[in-house]
Amino acid sequence: MRILILFLAAMMLTNPILAAGISSTEKMIYGKTFGNCSVVDKKNMLTDQVFHILACSVKKFTDKTKIIFQADANGSVVGLDKGIQYHFEDYIDVMMRIDQNPLYTSSWKFNDDSIALGYLDNHLTFLWRLDELARGYTLYMKVGDESGTIPLKGSAQAVAIFKQRIAYLDHFKDILRKPKAQSKRSKPKAAPSTATTVSQAKGRPR
Repeated sequence: MRILILFLAAMMLTNPILAAGISSTEKMIYGKTFGNCSVVDKKNMLTDQVFHILACSVKKFTDKTKIIFQADANGSVVGLDKGIQYHFEDYIDVMMRIDQNPLYTSSWKFNDDSIALGYLDNHLTFLWRLDELARGYTLYMKVGDESGTIPLKGSAQAVAIFKQRIAYLDHFKDILRKPKAQSKRSKPKAAPSTATTVSQAKGRPR
């Protein structure tokens, strides 16, 4: 395991994706499971900051595969988790594809919980990724040398609830003000031009 650097240590105190479980100063204020997907809200009881999380995952013995969407007042992030990996660089290569949709590749921030994190500057892209998840049947992903597959059972219901719970956030309320009719699972669509835009700016507030 890499030596924990101070930057990541600070993030772990405020970011539920990085922290294991619920800390002594956090409280789960909402939680619901749909098939392989769950929607959870956590509140920091010291700062009143609320983190909204959607996760779809499978676990077989010690093998874990998970995708995590998080939104809060500071922005949005997507995480890919393939269990414990020994990786000594700050960034790690990731690949992701839902059904026969276009393959997504990038290099994301890697932390000591073995989670690759992509900070999405474009909130429309974040929502587009959610819609793709809702329409999909299977997620294929690779983090570094480890790959995995997640059946997206329950993803449509989970995404619908997650969108309702983040609609009040400043960066989403105008986009989600007029909800669209629920999309049926359809043939793959081409990704928007901003689909692979990932911010790796140092010091992004969490």
